[in-house]
Amino acid sequence: MRTLLTNLERLAHTHKGLLTRVDSWLEAGRTCQQIVDRLSDKGIRIPARTLASYRQRRWAARRQRIQAQRALAEQISSAAGEEGIDAMAAALLWELLQEHKLNPTQLIAVRRVFQSRQKLDLLLKAAQPGEDADPEKVVKRMREIFGITPGP
Repeated sequence: MRTLLTNLERLAHTHKGLLTRVDSWLEAGRTCQQIVDRLSDKGIRIPARTLASYRQRRWAARRQRIQAQRALAEQISSAAGEEGIDAMAAALLWELLQEHKLNPTQLIAVRRVFQSRQKLDLLLKAAQPGEDADPEKVVKRMREIFGITPGP
């Protein structure tokens, strides 16, 4: 399927960073006329209707898609819990590896991130001991988690 570019997207080929600036201004709540004025100060002349068309066709559609993805992620997270999310992430990584969209080096990097997260979770649990926990045991456990050898 072929996507037609908006006039603003065509103009972005000659003005580096134009879409990024426009998107950030739209995110900040600026009106189309305010953005047109700012761009004209920089020597870029764009009609307000061109900007309004981009806002409706591209920016608003992308924003709605992202909001829907966030809502879905929150629903999945609340329904599946942390263990379920980890299992889904592992399944997705395996699928990407099978489809050759992820190479083994990238998979190892992702694994390291997961391991770091697990270590952080353990650290947080150790840092919030129960009332009967011995502080020396907590320090010892933290050293074990991070592989720190006790000093002389």
